[in-house]
Amino acid sequence: MRQRACWVYGIYADGHMKLKDSNHIQKICEGIFMNMREEQPLPVRFQAACALEKILRIDEAMEFIKPGLDTMLKCYLMLMNEFDNEELVSAFENIVSIFHAEIRPYAIDICT
Repeated sequence: MRQRACWVYGIYADGHMKLKDSNHIQKICEGIFMNMREEQPLPVRFQAACALEKILRIDEAMEFIKPGLDTMLKCYLMLMNEFDNEELVSAFENIVSIFHAEIRPYAIDICT
């Protein structure tokens, strides 16, 4: 169910759904982060990582995601080490371009 919920938000946050309630956007971001944790099953983490990039197209979501940037980057790096997937790499590239200034401290981890 968590995997499917992440998928739905990834699909509909991509311009199909106009989210205006900041409480709802905050809950979406918290749910995505919760599902990106290492203890979650791989399919759930993968879907949450792919959905996060699309949720970032909602301007308000960026402010909710910035505090968890460390957790988010670790999750992406672990997922990309586990398997190769175009959608995951594309999502990671977009997130790096969005948060380019905040990612500087993690540049060594990203390069390795």
